[in-house]
Amino acid sequence: MKKSNSFCAVVAAMTITIGIVMPSSNAYATGDKPVCYKWSAFENERFKLNVKNHSPLSESTEEKNFGHARQTSYSVHGKEVGFCGGDSMVGVTGTVITAKGTSHTTGQTGAHMGLEVHASRGDGSFGGEDSCRSGEFDCTTTDVSPIPTVWTCESRNEFDIYHGASTLTQVDESEDPRCSIFEDGFGNHATSGSKAVTAPSGPAGGLNVQ
Repeated sequence: MKKSNSFCAVVAAMTITIGIVMPSSNAYATGDKPVCYKWSAFENERFKLNVKNHSPLSESTEEKNFGHARQTSYSVHGKEVGFCGGDSMVGVTGTVITAKGTSHTTGQTGAHMGLEVHASRGDGSFGGEDSCRSGEFDCTTTDVSPIPTVWTCESRNEFDIYHGASTLTQVDESEDPRCSIFEDGFGNHATSGSKAVTAPSGPAGGLNVQ
């Protein structure tokens, strides 16, 4: 039986639609910038981040009036591997601000990043002992890039342990297996009644368990 032209047109349209809405499982959304960083303070730990352009943060008038650089904000979502020890994994959120010079710029340029590592782990009992708490990172670079090769950072965790100055350096996620670690559950919880000691002998998220 001869198929009608309208039937063929419908089939063709469906084929095109399926091709559009079913991208490769490995494809990132437009504008996303995935990157993996190795942390110099705790070299077994990795930051796997997805950095996405969010919005402008300055206007041409203020850039011209004050000599400030053109600023753009980026949202950051991802994970930190090893923050609570071993192959633990916790979520990360943050913001990157880039500052690009223009013909009017007399101030500083570069990029600045703030990260919050979300962690809360312990012996699992109500009123018990915790062994891993959240951390905050304040990072800068002179490179005008939301994903520079190296960030210079200072950080602390909620045990009030200051990690000092350190660096986050890009690594190739296809060659570094720690970038893609995923943890389902809390296999790295401390045991009840354990004693904590201060970093740097323990993971960055808290205190070593002895």
